[in-house]
Amino acid sequence: MLPYIILYIIFFIVIIAVSFYVYKLRNKLDEMHGMMVGMTFGMAAGLITGTLITIPTGNFLYGVVFGSIIGLIFGIPFGKLGGHLGIMEGVIAGPMGGMMGAMLGQMIRPFNLEIFIPFFTAIFLLIMFGISYAVNCNASKKKVKLNFQNTFSY
Repeated sequence: MLPYIILYIIFFIVIIAVSFYVYKLRNKLDEMHGMMVGMTFGMAAGLITGTLITIPTGNFLYGVVFGSIIGLIFGIPFGKLGGHLGIMEGVIAGPMGGMMGAMLGQMIRPFNLEIFIPFFTAIFLLIMFGISYAVNCNASKKKVKLNFQNTFSY
């Protein structure tokens, strides 16, 4: 149980650090990015809480309840950055992340956790990097042009 508590604390340190960065740039965000921030933080917080409670305990109910509550705690305030629709995104994403995290934690228990935990950590860090990058691009108003060529035309 102790390794999961330590991992949970590390994940929340990362979420708090990224949330301070996003909060610092809140006045430069448009409504769509505010909605994305609410959805991302609600979903990520609920997912890691539900997963990391259910894996060591096997208690699906606690994973769903605590994952949903933590998801709402993060989703609603950050959803406010996107107005009333952003709040709704946070309200929906928090419990959804908590429920999905508990399901993931329950289903992954019989399998190799030495492979899953590094994978889960990498996905979580990719999500946090992605939302930081999206917020930074929107705040600096740098429009990144991606030049994709149509590979189907000959």
